[in-house]
Amino acid sequence: MIRKNLFLGLALCVSAAAFVASCGSTGEDVYTAENIEAYQMKDCQDYGNPSKAKSVYIDFSNGMVNAFTQGDNAQMLNYLTQRLTGEVKWYKLGGNEITELDYSTTQLFNKVTDPKSYSSEIMAPIEETFKRITGGSEEAILVSDCEEYTADRKEQFENFEKKYFTEWLKKGNTIDFFITNFKEKKKDKHLYFIVFNTPANEIKGLVEKAWQDRGYSYTTYTLSADNFAFSTKYPSVDQGGNYYDENGQDIVCVVDKPNYINASDCRYEYYPCLQPWSDIYKNATALMEQGVPKPFTHLFRNLYLDMSKVTAYTIDKLDVRVTDVTEDFEFYSKTRKAAALTPKMTTDASGNKVLADDNEADVYTYYNNDGTLKKEWQYVAKPTPELPEVMTLDGTLFANTLKDNPAETELGVTFHPNFKSADAISACRLVRIDIVIAECTPNFGDINANFSWESVTRPGKRNESLQESVRNTLLDMSPKGKAIYTYYVRTF
Repeated sequence: MIRKNLFLGLALCVSAAAFVASCGSTGEDVYTAENIEAYQMKDCQDYGNPSKAKSVYIDFSNGMVNAFTQGDNAQMLNYLTQRLTGEVKWYKLGGNEITELDYSTTQLFNKVTDPKSYSSEIMAPIEETFKRITGGSEEAILVSDCEEYTADRKEQFENFEKKYFTEWLKKGNTIDFFITNFKEKKKDKHLYFIVFNTPANEIKGLVEKAWQDRGYSYTTYTLSADNFAFSTKYPSVDQGGNYYDENGQDIVCVVDKPNYINASDCRYEYYPCLQPWSDIYKNATALMEQGVPKPFTHLFRNLYLDMSKVTAYTIDKLDVRVTDVTEDFEFYSKTRKAAALTPKMTTDASGNKVLADDNEADVYTYYNNDGTLKKEWQYVAKPTPELPEVMTLDGTLFANTLKDNPAETELGVTFHPNFKSADAISACRLVRIDIVIAECTPNFGDINANFSWESVTRPGKRNESLQESVRNTLLDMSPKGKAIYTYYVRTF
């Protein structure tokens, strides 16, 4: 084993030197932290220009007076108002209109916490509010019993909310329901504080802080196809979940530590390896032999998924998908550079706007003489071939840790049993390894009880509009096949 480790060490030194030399000889390196982040987030609609605006919409219809004279509901709204004052814009729903509450802090506080404010209005435009919130990109809260009435004052029983829920979730957002109870005309109903979150997840935190340690009783439910929280237990901030030997040495992947990226909060990592795939695999297999002090088992591990917070779906099985994203990533990075340029323009003898003579050289590469971006530098996704039977998820590790502690369910990635040669992957400069949901089941749970209520206009009938909206959103937004965590591995 001493000779084998010495051989590996020498091989790694040679590989590192070759890697550095290759970077220096190829000109500009597109493999920057900014490009990796942008590539990971490019399909998120609001990436790069997230809205920081926040809004709260309060149902002022006359039935709501019952909600705020019972239980802790008035106090919950009271403290929510105090927490959010100065953070958000406030809107009143009543008289079939959405009206901004343009009050001073004290006036606003008195208005939204005074039960008398809810005694005269009718017909809060609930559907129009859903439409406004989900059609935009701002975080928002809707406080309502979710009873919708049409213009002829008939109670709405159809699942009108579903299309708005789906639209919001498709953007990569989530919806959190905080649910309390009250009675109207002796009928059991619910008050909903519905929190529309973007990936920034700021407004939900403000809600939770408003009610923290106050002892309020409420039910929560998260409607999401993307509600996954990860954590890592790595040796240091510049070390990842790859293999280290008994001395703490990285002798399989040989990651370039200064350029390693741990963005587990954004659900991805970047491993720039000073090794080709052929040597990574040889090193790994050599460390699987009998007698090795610390045998190689996983390419990546010590990544933890909090399964206790995955409420909308039950994850039955995870898998790994490997793709070659080299061409797509490198092209995307170059188009980012092109789009960031601002061509200098001048006017020719005919009065036409044309590129000036003092532009930097890249402008002439990427732009036409009239200042428009050349068609070949407008991003259109390149093929990303899938690489089958390269990696797999350790299903036993997943199942055992899920059973022992769902909040720290460990995910481990290792070589596929059928992976015997690195030939199929050796030419890939950037490999994307996604942990994906292979099988999942909607978790309907108590949605019947939490999202339906006794109608006050039609005796003996339950209003199931919200219930069916939640149910059908879960069915239509199944995350099966969705990547929930990504490792980018660069080799030379």
